[in-house]
Amino acid sequence: MQVPFHRPWLTHNEEEAVLRVLRSGWLTTGAETQAFEEEFAAWQGSGEAVGTLSCTTALEILLASLQLPPGSEVITSSLTFASTAHAIVHQGLVPVFADVLPGTLLLDPASVAQKIGPRTRALLPVHVGGHACNMEALGELAADRQLYLVEDCAHALEARWQGQPLGSFGYGGAFSFYANKNMTTGEGGMAWVQDPALAARLRLWRNHGLDYDSYARDRRPEGHYQQYDILLPGYKYAMFDLQAALGRVQLRRVTHMHHRRQLLAARYQAGLAPIATLAQPLLPDPRCQSAWHLFVLRLNSEALTASRDQIVAAIRQAGVGLSIHFKPVHRFSYYQQLGWLPGDVPQAEAMHASVCSLPLFPAMTEAEQDFVIQTVTRILKQYAR
Repeated sequence: MQVPFHRPWLTHNEEEAVLRVLRSGWLTTGAETQAFEEEFAAWQGSGEAVGTLSCTTALEILLASLQLPPGSEVITSSLTFASTAHAIVHQGLVPVFADVLPGTLLLDPASVAQKIGPRTRALLPVHVGGHACNMEALGELAADRQLYLVEDCAHALEARWQGQPLGSFGYGGAFSFYANKNMTTGEGGMAWVQDPALAARLRLWRNHGLDYDSYARDRRPEGHYQQYDILLPGYKYAMFDLQAALGRVQLRRVTHMHHRRQLLAARYQAGLAPIATLAQPLLPDPRCQSAWHLFVLRLNSEALTASRDQIVAAIRQAGVGLSIHFKPVHRFSYYQQLGWLPGDVPQAEAMHASVCSLPLFPAMTEAEQDFVIQTVTRILKQYAR
């Protein structure tokens, strides 16, 4: 058997939605995107949503809208995909990497507090794997120090902290609909904010700063063409209707798909319990309802005779598509050129060296999951001291 790290769960309804857009004669940003934005905000229960090409571009327009002075510092995590830091750099800002809580992949509020300096203007927590950062502590820190709080919710669509949706604790949140996310538009993202005036400004930032986009111009009465104005130097980051059509169908299924993820996570916990001395799953804080985007195992290096990379290679060779989330951003060449060095965030480096992510996707069958559990158990026992 071969079990991939991820397999998308698409149905006839997604196919029909895409065909509907193809037949409509309007493929770019239009009615489908607007409907998806409204439905996303309604699903979250408040605020306004702004569809983008990716979570990265959602982060970029959120940061761009802050209009921070060049060289301002934004504190974030090094245990994330590099796009989080890239979004900061692209705005002429400086990423500052705080450490994570021991035994987790999530920002340590105490480390964040230590990193705040005179040029700090914003905090950018990353909710890795669908588990929430401590938003009570980070929110209080941002309020006390008068800092903006922008959330990277790429993994955290269904997640809650003490019952409150992630992405709603500060200035805004950015969500991902990449191919392997909890719901997908192939590529795509969403900025979710509570302030309608900010949402209107984000729509300018995502579409060249135009005050009058092509869909609005197309809907004007014939003979009443109006020349657009450009209000700010925006980007070409707007979601388009083919993406949105997929998203509308996936959003209607996301609660069911999340329930499947919860069941699979519980089966992993039960099935891997006999090897708890060799590997421990990373579980959410009790105050968090996890999105369960990832199921992450932390290997006990003292109980094993091989490195994490050797064990991952053996499991992959046996037919299980493991992944690693994430190599710390500060260890990449570009960020080392900015002055970051190995050892600067030691807990993040230690966690990276010991973790791997198991396949977890709603279309996974119990037979596939049993094969993963059996394979992981067999190989870890093979390398046990």
